[in-house]
Amino acid sequence: MCDRVAEAAVSVDMRPDGCFWVAYSGGLDSTVLMRAAFEVFGPKRCRAVHINHGLSPKANEWQLCCEKVAAAMGVSIKVVRAELEKGNEELAGRRARYGIWKRLIGDGDVVATAHHADDVAETRLWQLFSGRSPIGIPSNRPLGEGHVVRPFLDLNRRDLESFATRHELSWIEDESNFDTSYDRNWIRQTLLPLVGSRFRHAAHHLAKMEWPELPLRQARPLDLDATNIDDRALREWLWAYGVVPTRGQLNELRRQIRGPENCSVRVEIRNDYSIRGYRRQLHVVRDFEPQKNADILVGKEWGDSNGTLTWVQRETGVALGHGLSLRSRQGGERIRFGGKNRSLAEIYRSHGIAPWLRESMPLLFDHQDLVAIPGLALADSAKVSSGWWPEWHCSIEVE
Repeated sequence: MCDRVAEAAVSVDMRPDGCFWVAYSGGLDSTVLMRAAFEVFGPKRCRAVHINHGLSPKANEWQLCCEKVAAAMGVSIKVVRAELEKGNEELAGRRARYGIWKRLIGDGDVVATAHHADDVAETRLWQLFSGRSPIGIPSNRPLGEGHVVRPFLDLNRRDLESFATRHELSWIEDESNFDTSYDRNWIRQTLLPLVGSRFRHAAHHLAKMEWPELPLRQARPLDLDATNIDDRALREWLWAYGVVPTRGQLNELRRQIRGPENCSVRVEIRNDYSIRGYRRQLHVVRDFEPQKNADILVGKEWGDSNGTLTWVQRETGVALGHGLSLRSRQGGERIRFGGKNRSLAEIYRSHGIAPWLRESMPLLFDHQDLVAIPGLALADSAKVSSGWWPEWHCSIEVE
């Protein structure tokens, strides 16, 4: 039985020169995966990545433990501290992990997670009970230049425990996993053992349940005119963002997109996240926070939870080091550039800036005069030779 664990790692389809990155949390499952991968791929091709989310008071203690276990095993480990967005911790944590993995893995590499059959059964029950389609966990999905793989989906937790005992492995026990106030923990700790006492192979059958596979899409806006919009198409699109919608959310979304051409689509999908529509496209958007006024210097980077303000040097622009005021939109603002006096609303419409972006973008003022709309316009009166232009990098649209 223990050999099945190593065989699962061997089964990963990876280029001969590719690197096998283990998503290492320090728990039983990922510790077993790291040991099995090390046995199969050796120290040159097997590496670990530990992401410190900073959510637990023990996060730094766990990080040190992971570093020690990896070093003792002979596995090179990379530790990254994640900056989580405010709002839904589960979705924010997933976005942070995938963003880090995407930047980390190279061409032909894989990053492997230790999800197993019991996790699939638990996920499908949660999806079913919460009104979602029980599609489970995909075994493989593209990410950046490589792939995310889950080689243990045909194994159960007992297989991993047996392997860990055989190799005398040590791991971290996260006490939050036993808090049954969380739905998934209740399913894992209470429901599945109860069902298993009556139906011995219930978790196995749930994990192997036949269900139509959802094709993998890239996380990008959905073009309503280029897609046959039915429930399956919407589920496929949202799956790219890690979102499994409820039946009620799908019904409401279809009702809204059947409205007039210029209708304002807004459907809440999770805390602080929603589906928004603009110009016949759907977007997944994180709620923004009201912009706070700030004093900034030209050339110095500035940022908040909505995005980051950077500067690019051009033939003409604002003088380096000049002081400006950053403010949010109030309404009625105008700016003169290119010899014409234009309203802020006109500029946003001409550039196709969606309504939710308009409210989250900062404006730059010199005293009471609007002198810059980052990335869109710079007032003629503010330009000097070899000056700097502001660029705004929004973070509220989910990628």
